[in-house]
This record gives sequence, C-alpha cells and structure tokens, in this order.
Amino acid sequence: MSGAVVDVSKPTQQRQLPPDRHLRMEEICRVARVPPKTFVRIRRSEAWMRTDLLRDAVAASVQYCLGCAFGRWDIRFANGEKPLPELPAPFAPLPVCPPGQLQNNQGLPITNEEVARLKQEGRWNYPITIPWDGILVDDRNHVLDVEACVQKVMQVIWKDQWETIESEACAALNVRTLRDHFRKPPGFFDDHLKRYSKSRRQAPIYWPLSTESRSYVYQLGLELQQFRDELLRLAKLPWHPNLNDGIQITAAPLWKLFRLPRWRKTLKETWEGLERGDYDWAYMAFTLWPDRIREKCKSDKSLAIAHGLEDLYVEPARVVRKKRGRKAHAQMVEEE
Repeated sequence: MSGAVVDVSKPTQQRQLPPDRHLRMEEICRVARVPPKTFVRIRRSEAWMRTDLLRDAVAASVQYCLGCAFGRWDIRFANGEKPLPELPAPFAPLPVCPPGQLQNNQGLPITNEEVARLKQEGRWNYPITIPWDGILVDDRNHVLDVEACVQKVMQVIWKDQWETIESEACAALNVRTLRDHFRKPPGFFDDHLKRYSKSRRQAPIYWPLSTESRSYVYQLGLELQQFRDELLRLAKLPWHPNLNDGIQITAAPLWKLFRLPRWRKTLKETWEGLERGDYDWAYMAFTLWPDRIREKCKSDKSLAIAHGLEDLYVEPARVVRKKRGRKAHAQMVEEE
C-alpha cells in the first residue's frame, strides 16, 4: 500500500496500548513526524530514558555499591583511584576473577589475612571498611548497617553529590530510603535474583535473611527468639555449605529465613527434595544424612564415585549363560 496517509488526530483510529507496552522508536517517529536520526540526537542530548530502563539501571548501580561494601568489587575503579582494567582478548582464557573484583597481586580474591599484613606494612589505604565475615545487618545503630555501608560507598564514588544521587536513586526505585529497598522482598532481592538467574539456574550471591516481619530492628518479643532458634537449628544440623552443590541446594536449609515468596517456595521444595533423597549426589545430603548415603553407595556406583566412596560399592553377581553349540542346535532341530 503506497502513499497511505493516517490521520492520528481521530480518536477512532487510535489504539490503546497495554500498560506494560511502550512505543517503539519507529512508532514515535511516525506519530511525531520526526526522522529517526533527529529523534536519536534529541534523546541523547536530553538524556531521555524509559522509566523501566531507568529503574533497572539504578537497581544495578545499587547492587554494585552493595558489592563494593561487601568487598566483592574494587571501589577504586569507580572513584578513579585506579585505572580501569583492560578487557581480555575475545578468545583469551577466562580470568580466575572478574576484572573489577578486589584482588591481590596474584589476581586472586584478597583475604583478611593479606589485608592485615598490608596494614602492618603501611600499604593498605582502602577507603572503606570491609566485613570479612560477609555479613551486613539492617540496624541503623550498628557499625555494619547495610544502608550506612552503601551510603559510605556512594560518598567515596560521588563525593559531595552522593546525597543527591541517593535521593534520585530512591525516586527511581519508588522507595523512601535505601533501607526500604533492601528490606522489602519485591525490592532489592527480587532485582538481584532476576539478575543472577539464567534459564532454570538461580544463583543469588547476596542473601537477605530476616525475621518474619522483615525487620531486624525489632529487638524484643517472640519473633526475635524464633529467629534465634532457627539459626541455632541450622547450626546443629550440621550445615556445611559447599558451593559445588549450587546456590539453590546450599541455601535450601535456610528457606524459612527468606521472605521473597517465589524464592522461599523454591528453597522449600528443594529442602523437601533433599529430605526425600532426590539430591543424594550433593555434598549437603552426605553431610546431613551420611548413613543413608553410605547405604545407597553400596548399590549405586555413580553415587559412590560422586562421594569418593567407591570402596563401599558392591559389584552385583554376574549371571553366566551357557552358549549352545552348533551340534546341540542341530540336534534340537532334528528332534523337532
């Protein structure tokens, strides 16, 4: 159809878009009668961005700041103290650590012991304090309060503008404070779980464990006692995490302490599967139910190999069948 003219001013010819449907660039250009190149130039000059894309970008930045607070990422790349690392060649072997990770001189994750030695030698001037046990808390009066630690990272990166950046980030995330973003299940952890999921594999690396009301600050009453009892139950299992099992199995015993419904449901189902014996190949299963695993290894060779218990495997007796020779076969034919 050539030379058609559409009157976009007529309501009868307008179509309603679904609430989650955004106009494509070519649709905007057609309606506004603006060439695509002009639209792109205007969008870049005005820094236009779709609301959902802006929120995703801000959520990713907040996750990066949390990673810096935990000591996963090297904050000196972000504040310009260190030059950005060069990207490896396309077909070069993958590095042991991501280029932006906080590393030692050998390119491995730096440890608390190495940092202590560097401090004694006067060669450690890192701008933030790292929680080497990997735990931050939701408690504004604690030295390792998660919101305060992330704010400290923002101060190092954005300096005098950090409060403005924080305010704009909260507005984009539709929360009053960063604490609300970390505390609410549909907030930080939901974004983090999506970012660290691929196909059926879900592998979040930051785990928000909380009381039933999702508030660590709630210091008194039955709820904190229940939280304490659950942690003590885990300590007595025994629970020895092994990341070779994967995040989902490793986190399964903690399912009661997660508040995001779909992740909690996934972990609960995984825990029930562990109890049934569906994941007896996992290190977690052998740690919790060693007698059951040893018994299974006697008849399951692959399971015995997985746990290094080949000596327990008992090879089943082989049934020897006699082969009939030609003469015997000929005799049977004659008798028939």
